[in-house]
Amino acid sequence: MTEPLDSPPEQLPPAPESKLVTGQSKKKQKKQKKQKIVLDVVIVEAEKIVGTKESLFGQLFGKPSVCNSSCKVILSDKQYVTQTVENELNPVWNEDCTFQYKEQHGTLRVELRQSFAFGSMALIGEATVDLTAVRPGDDVTDRWCDLQSPASESDTASVCGRVHLLLHATSPGDETALLSHFGEPLSYLPIRVSAGDIVLFNTSYWTAAAARMMQGTDWDHIGMIIRLPSGKLRLFESIPDGVNRFKLNERLRFYHRIGKIGFRRLLAVRTKEMLDGLHDFHLEVLGRPYKALANVLEMIRAFSSSNQTENLETIFCSELLAAAFKRMGLLSPELCANNFLPRDFETDRVPLLMGAHRIVRVRVCMCVRACVGWCVQYLPVQYLPVYIRLHWSSGGP
Repeated sequence: MTEPLDSPPEQLPPAPESKLVTGQSKKKQKKQKKQKIVLDVVIVEAEKIVGTKESLFGQLFGKPSVCNSSCKVILSDKQYVTQTVENELNPVWNEDCTFQYKEQHGTLRVELRQSFAFGSMALIGEATVDLTAVRPGDDVTDRWCDLQSPASESDTASVCGRVHLLLHATSPGDETALLSHFGEPLSYLPIRVSAGDIVLFNTSYWTAAAARMMQGTDWDHIGMIIRLPSGKLRLFESIPDGVNRFKLNERLRFYHRIGKIGFRRLLAVRTKEMLDGLHDFHLEVLGRPYKALANVLEMIRAFSSSNQTENLETIFCSELLAAAFKRMGLLSPELCANNFLPRDFETDRVPLLMGAHRIVRVRVCMCVRACVGWCVQYLPVQYLPVYIRLHWSSGGP
């Protein structure tokens, strides 16, 4: 009979250090769990759509069944919906969006929807994409996804078409990302933006409604995205309190509660001279007052572009952007900044040097306090119009 040992024999190896969980290793594990992935998605097209439903108008009057289809992409709590392509069973969108997600949220859901009159929608088919195979460092994934029709009580799901996607996952800040030329992805909106991009607003104030009616446009206010030397993005705008800058995500969250938001991407190559000029200009005019009622005639003359001189001691919103473009060298110095209105930045009325077509129109339509999601419409030059529907988070910027 052997005697019990008071201590382990010397030949037994010690416990591996990798199994010891220290406070420092716990912090590392938490950091690893919090690492985010940036996913660029291009919704290219769909084809071979079947199983579309006939509209009520078609049922009543015998109109042939057509498909007015849009594609919704869902990842975690963000949603993106493309523009509706009408009367097409093989729609082409070529629209982009960018999501940020944690590794444990690795499933992308795609829905193909048919739209009818008065905003009604019907689901044609859906598909899921396992993102565990789309990892940072991989090449762009070119994938066709089969769409499964929703199963009813009487039948089972069947293939009703397929959708074409381009997927590219990268780490935050990776300049090799598929859509990195559009700038930095926002936290609460699945798009990329950069300094010089324009932000348009449709607010719910009665004075704003009058201004929109006079201009014949959807927009009554306008601002610009700027980048500080620290690299942080800010919204630069002139409001009744004066010229100011705000944290971008925080300000967008404020505006989406009171109306609509729109974007226009500036696709011109941003040189160091342009960005330095924009930064210096914003420091010069920061804190200057908004044009008061005493200057209302100057704002009225802007409707007919009849202002002969400009005075930047007081500034209204669209005048601020026109002056900023002049300082960037994108707008002729011979033009008066106070002859521009928000409607001019919605269209190609702004005669930018290097080509006005280099600005991409992006409209955001937000259903104020009425829906769980909010709609965002993009109108890029190289892509067709797009709609984005997303869920907004209540977190910080």
